[in-house]
Amino acid sequence: MRIMKLQVFSVIAWAMMSLSTHADMRLGAKYYKNGEMDKAYKEFKLASAYGDANAQYNLAAMYYRGQHVEKSLTQSYAWFALAASNGNPDAGNVATKLYGQLSDELKLQADADKQKLLSEYSQNNVLDALSPELSMGSVVNESYKVVRRVAPEYPRSLLRRGVSGWADVIFTIAEDGSTRDHTILYSSNKRFDTPAIQAVRGWLYEPRTIQGEAVATPGVRNRIVFQLKDSYVKESGVERMLANQRAEAESGDAAQQFTYGYTLGATRSFTVQMKNRDGDEVQIKGLDENANAWYERAAENNHPAAAYFLGLNTLQGRFCEKDSFKSAGWLYRAAMLGSAEAKYALAIEYLGGASFTKDETKGAFWLADAAETLVPAKLRYAKYLATAEDPARRDVALARSYLDEVDSDYVDELTYYEVAATVSAAEGKQKEALKWQKKAVAEAKYLDVPIEYYQDILQRYAQKAYSSQST
Repeated sequence: MRIMKLQVFSVIAWAMMSLSTHADMRLGAKYYKNGEMDKAYKEFKLASAYGDANAQYNLAAMYYRGQHVEKSLTQSYAWFALAASNGNPDAGNVATKLYGQLSDELKLQADADKQKLLSEYSQNNVLDALSPELSMGSVVNESYKVVRRVAPEYPRSLLRRGVSGWADVIFTIAEDGSTRDHTILYSSNKRFDTPAIQAVRGWLYEPRTIQGEAVATPGVRNRIVFQLKDSYVKESGVERMLANQRAEAESGDAAQQFTYGYTLGATRSFTVQMKNRDGDEVQIKGLDENANAWYERAAENNHPAAAYFLGLNTLQGRFCEKDSFKSAGWLYRAAMLGSAEAKYALAIEYLGGASFTKDETKGAFWLADAAETLVPAKLRYAKYLATAEDPARRDVALARSYLDEVDSDYVDELTYYEVAATVSAAEGKQKEALKWQKKAVAEAKYLDVPIEYYQDILQRYAQKAYSSQST
């Protein structure tokens, strides 16, 4: 009996040590390593609700060891069995060995504990709990008030050729209502990309507020349509395209399911105000399907972009009801699948507290993870590191290293100038900070966004630069 206990403990110990190699588990592992078992348990429990088999495995370990919870071999077995059923490669062997050491009475209890967990945390039940409540009433239940829109400039080469199309831009609404982090999700022609982004850079929103304080809003999407006055839609051609894509999606391929869902949304918005060749309102068969239903099928097949889109759609109420729990769940699953964009969205929401419960530790964790590959996250993380109030979180040298990874001609010039000024000021380089902040003020004026904030900072930098020069 003692030998078996040591064998089980050895497997569990290896699993807990290996947590630090998994991006989605680092936060829970960090708490565990620091001895903060209550926080580790909370993170593993939340991740388990989102279908993370590794988190379920480690809850089993905590029950086996009696860490934060009362030691329970039946609960430990149940969590191991659950983790095995959800795909953890090591859990099944441990569960079998542990079960073999239980008395007949404890086996009955272990079986009951297992069934209870399966009824809540099996992959099918997790996916059911995250399934969006679909609606077709509008493209999005808009909660972001637009103060100003700027029309895009039509690319001359495409205008001469009579080419219509669109570009989907995803961006963040900053605390001052300006738009940041501009990225093209997809465009029907690459020549639409630059004018679409340049137009959105000049848009202005009324920012979200929490207890009177403005917060950023990530993952806002808008389709910029480039449409000629006399253009029309050939309905039969669109219907054939949709039918072909649907047939491919029905094959079960996740990429095809995502593509079809995306095409449904793009076709609906692109053709909503167009006419057919006869001048009548466009009627296209097949557009009554909800894109989220196909994103969900693709996400269930582990398509990261589909899970990310579901996370944003349930956050914003796009063809579905808003639900912060489901949003966090889909974004988490997308992050586990490697989506840096999902990690960035999680970071902004946890740091701001607009849709999710504010949690700076969790927000900083996801921001650091996203900053490994995503340029907007590098800039936001650099600013966070340079300005963190907690000395333990502040790291000016690391902030500089992230800033240096971004090209100075980055399309979101206002953000780049602002962060460059912030990092320079944190380094004590007041003249450098002043130079970059002047660029930020000039860019804010060019974009016609509120400049009081940028001017106030400029004045502060100017005073410090003068003081340092005087001494």
